[in-house]
Amino acid sequence: MNKQEKWKTIATSEILKKKSLGYQSVTSVINARPNRGLEKWRKELGEDVANFEMKRCADRGLKVHLMIEEYFMTEYKHLYDSKTGSMPSSHKSDSVLANGLFTNMLPYLEMVQDVIFLEQELYSDTYKIHGRVDCIAKIKGYRADDGYLAVIDFKTSNTPKQSIKDNYGVQLTAYAVMYNEMFKESVNDIVLISADEMGGTQMIRRDVKKFMPTFEEWVNEKK
Repeated sequence: MNKQEKWKTIATSEILKKKSLGYQSVTSVINARPNRGLEKWRKELGEDVANFEMKRCADRGLKVHLMIEEYFMTEYKHLYDSKTGSMPSSHKSDSVLANGLFTNMLPYLEMVQDVIFLEQELYSDTYKIHGRVDCIAKIKGYRADDGYLAVIDFKTSNTPKQSIKDNYGVQLTAYAVMYNEMFKESVNDIVLISADEMGGTQMIRRDVKKFMPTFEEWVNEKK
């Protein structure tokens, strides 16, 4: 059993210990920052409509995430076809929208191989933080140096994403920092795989170094 496999067996109890010592969640660090764009959006829509839309988007994202988890955990990947959108009937969501978003993601999901972690808690003693990463795996077929290890996040959205914003970048960088510290390895890439309701799908890659200064600033401010 390697270090990663061993961690899976003790993660729950160890993270509880870290929380008792005052370790902050990555999301609490990010949510402590003012979000002018979100505040403006809520004001324009009104609280009731904004709350409804946020719940709708959260439900949409959860359903797609569950489909992605099942895809990576199944032994029947040969039953999935990114060209036709076919998949095992037992895997389909009760949401037509979620099925469509997942199908659009499939060509990029097929590049994700040798999954190390999926929905796994991590922590950092250096920064006194903890958080749950969507995925740490190798990405193949995306660039010349094939098979590089990356922190991968899966998102759904209303419109196409053109870049990785600071809040997402800091979040994914935190996961890379925690993984590197815990396992003495080097994950230098963060990757966002996103599907939107306009029919688009994006895979956006950035170097961890891009967000490290902001990550350290935000974490230190929250201490």
